[in-house]
Amino acid sequence: MKEFKYPMAWNLLGILGLLAIMVASLWPQAPGPSIPHLDKVLHFSVYTIASFYYFQLMHKSKYKLTFIALFLYSVLIEFLQYSLGGRTAEVYDAIANFIGVSMGLYLNGKLDLIKRIERLIA
Repeated sequence: MKEFKYPMAWNLLGILGLLAIMVASLWPQAPGPSIPHLDKVLHFSVYTIASFYYFQLMHKSKYKLTFIALFLYSVLIEFLQYSLGGRTAEVYDAIANFIGVSMGLYLNGKLDLIKRIERLIA
């Protein structure tokens, strides 16, 4: 992990984010109108944000491990959706997750957001 003024807070926020993703992903879907492909956009968006956040925390030497861990986490959730019922698991969801993690890595190279936030609150 990179050097931060508030490492415990950043770690806790990341863990809470991953738990929120799991809860939201495993919560039974409420019936309602269906917008085509909206779930793929949500998968992409959630994993872009989550991976961007975690890449911000990690040294470059840990990017490959972080990438694999986040993608495997997304696949685990898809497997749990399939196993527990109440939700559907799709290969295209995993593909959207993979693209989202890739986008998070790309955006990480463009912006050092956590360091900027720490400078603002210091």
